[in-house]
Amino acid sequence: MRKIILTILIILAGAFPVNATTITFSSGHYIWTDADPYYDEVFLENDASLDFLSGSIGKLSTLNNSWANLDGGTMTNLWATDDSSVNYYDGALDWIDAGDNSKVYLYAYDISYDPTGGINGDGFVQGYFYKDDSYFSFSCWNQGTFSHINVIPEPVDAEIDIKPETLNLASKGKWISCKIWLPDDCNVANINPDTILLERRIKPAWAWFNEQQQVAMVKFSRSELVGILEPGEVELTVSGELVDGTVFEGTDIIRVIDKRHLRRGLVNSNSKIEDGIEYYIQTDKSLYRLGEHVQMLYRVTNLGNEDVTLGEVIADPLAYYAYMVTQDSNRIWEYHYRSIVLAFRSFSLGPHESEEGQTIWNMMNDNGTPGPEDDFLVGPGIYNAVGELDLISGERVPVSVQIKIIPGKKKR
Repeated sequence: MRKIILTILIILAGAFPVNATTITFSSGHYIWTDADPYYDEVFLENDASLDFLSGSIGKLSTLNNSWANLDGGTMTNLWATDDSSVNYYDGALDWIDAGDNSKVYLYAYDISYDPTGGINGDGFVQGYFYKDDSYFSFSCWNQGTFSHINVIPEPVDAEIDIKPETLNLASKGKWISCKIWLPDDCNVANINPDTILLERRIKPAWAWFNEQQQVAMVKFSRSELVGILEPGEVELTVSGELVDGTVFEGTDIIRVIDKRHLRRGLVNSNSKIEDGIEYYIQTDKSLYRLGEHVQMLYRVTNLGNEDVTLGEVIADPLAYYAYMVTQDSNRIWEYHYRSIVLAFRSFSLGPHESEEGQTIWNMMNDNGTPGPEDDFLVGPGIYNAVGELDLISGERVPVSVQIKIIPGKKKR
């Protein structure tokens, strides 16, 4: 419907100049363009109308009942006031200001958005964002604020491989190397090297593209990266754009160590203390590739100076503990040791005494059943590793620690 309306309007009106620093229209004029111009500033006033089909405007101001249709492009500032109206399709905005009963409508198709912008007076902003067969929207009016609206393309998934896999902050290396593979329908030769960024801030010092093998190879300054790293398992993101504007993004995990401070054996842990008892859970790291094993350790410690009894357990040390993995409060996997022992005993700890157990999660969803026949591999995402005493009587106190799983690497 929108394309039909625009075609009719084009027949009725004439175009304006292709390039200008500042341009102003007023007194009921109607203007359209299907060229590819750039304007630093455009002013519409006194019932003027603008149909802008391509190109970019640095700043657009609409006043006194004027209106504009804009299709694509990037705009630094949109200022609407005095009963004016703006329709903006598939574009990007750095700043929006809608006031004095003006109305701004934003439409985006098959892309995501990162809302951050502003609104004042009695202005009104309505956004419609479409993705596949569904859409979501927002409204803002009166004195509501949402500083900066950016409508950005959904990135395609790239595969990246960063070297070294273990980075010693104390070493004297000069470069961080990275290989980039794009989906089959993208050509690495079309990557714009000026858009490649590591962690959205570090530009490559060198880039080379092998079109035959469809791999890009880039080098980043090691000194720029180490300034933002801490020891541990670290997820790094490399992003960029193709010459047609397609955005790509990929992640990889490296291990960061600092031998200057002898920080070794770092783990991912959490604990809680209740009634003088510390309940502790750890995993061997916080960030995993899909398909890796997650090593879990659960420990309970009496911090007091007197004996305590926490309840009854099966009289088999392997059956003292229960482990679970959850996601968004949904149980994904659970482990209880199936002991043949039928007797029970009290679980007691002396002063400052600890008991602990360990298990391994293989990243399988057990589908709520004890057997492996219907298990399946989980997907990337955020999960919680949970441990607790497997008490038959007594109060259970679960403790959890968060882990993140990212896609596994393809074999090349």
